[in-house]
Amino acid sequence: MLNILKIPKINFSNFIQKFLPLFIYFIIFVKFIFLISSIINFLTTKKIKKDEKENKEESEKLLKIQEKAIHWKEITEFIFIISTCFLLIFIFNPHYDNLKYLNKEIKLLFFLFGWILIFTSFKHVL
Repeated sequence: MLNILKIPKINFSNFIQKFLPLFIYFIIFVKFIFLISSIINFLTTKKIKKDEKENKEESEKLLKIQEKAIHWKEITEFIFIISTCFLLIFIFNPHYDNLKYLNKEIKLLFFLFGWILIFTSFKHVL
């Protein structure tokens, strides 16, 4: 009965060495898109408050741009969190010794992930 529950050891090291850097670059790219959409959201909010009384047509256009920026910001934040969670699950899987793949970039991603979770938790509380 216990032999059925035993998980076989499979060597995925070649696949992981090729896939892991691409996955990390994907996560960085997603975060970059998040930053761009956040900046667009911030700038359009500032411009809308300034031009709201003067030009209603332009403020409506800016509102549409702001809605798209908020949409992309939320999507990329979700993709970043899910991707980083998958990376955490992979690195700290108790059945395999994957800590050897813990390099400088992954440590930086985990550090940023922690701060992002702290900031987003405060955003939802306040």
